[in-house]
Amino acid sequence: MKKNCKIIEDLLPLYLDNIVSNETKTFVEDHLKECSNCTKYLEGLTFNLKKNKIDEVNSFKKFLHKINFKIIKNSLIITLLLILIIVPTLYFIGNVKFTQDYNENIDIAIRGENKKWNFQFYSPLEGYGYATYRIIMENGKPVTLVFVTWKYTLQEYFSTKKDYHVSNAPDLDYQSIDLNNEMRVYYTKENLQEIKGALSEDLDKYIKKSTLIFKNDKITTNMKCTQNNEEKLYTFTYYNYNGQLLSSTGDNAILKHLGYKYYSDNMEFKDISLISEDAHELINKIKNYYQENKGICSIENKA
Repeated sequence: MKKNCKIIEDLLPLYLDNIVSNETKTFVEDHLKECSNCTKYLEGLTFNLKKNKIDEVNSFKKFLHKINFKIIKNSLIITLLLILIIVPTLYFIGNVKFTQDYNENIDIAIRGENKKWNFQFYSPLEGYGYATYRIIMENGKPVTLVFVTWKYTLQEYFSTKKDYHVSNAPDLDYQSIDLNNEMRVYYTKENLQEIKGALSEDLDKYIKKSTLIFKNDKITTNMKCTQNNEEKLYTFTYYNYNGQLLSSTGDNAILKHLGYKYYSDNMEFKDISLISEDAHELINKIKNYYQENKGICSIENKA
């Protein structure tokens, strides 16, 4: 029997895994009915097998838990990193402002309105105009220095809107700028808050870094032009420095001939039509027209 017990002990693991033939299975079961020792041995094997399976399941669960924890942890880290990158990037694109370089595509219409100055900005780039001013004394007289700039965000820079954009300077105290004072307007890329708070003796460095675009050096040009014994008179009032036209009176037949559509009396300090040429260019064009058509013009300027 002991010999058979040794055989049975060798067969029991296979028997439990159900990988023995029917004859062997019958042989093992017949032996177990008569042998209590082998039955106990089988019970021990069964217990250990169940315990091993439970341990394997628990180990696998721990492994899955560890894997899931790493996945969740890494996902949270990646999400946090994306938030830390995307949120500041979106803020930077939509809120951080850059200053446009001054160029010929920027127009600033400067005129008096309700006895006060008004500034309107025109730029091909989407954004907003900003300005500040300082009043200094020169030769015992007040002079107003206005510093203007055009700012945009990256979102505005890459905007698909290609039309000219118009903006008044929202931060400028228009009511404090006297029409009667001498005034100079500079386009600057410098910090406007620093200019506003700078000491008077430090203003010169900001002026040197800026571009003078306007002075209220108003002048009137009277033109008397003769052609074929026919005399015509033209009068233009404009700012001499940048040629911004304020008014045009007199015979406007030549102006219509040259393609200008909007001219009327008493235009000063009112909205005017923007034209492609300043007053200097307009006067020269009229002179050239007469010269090309055997006429002559005499000019008188009055400040």
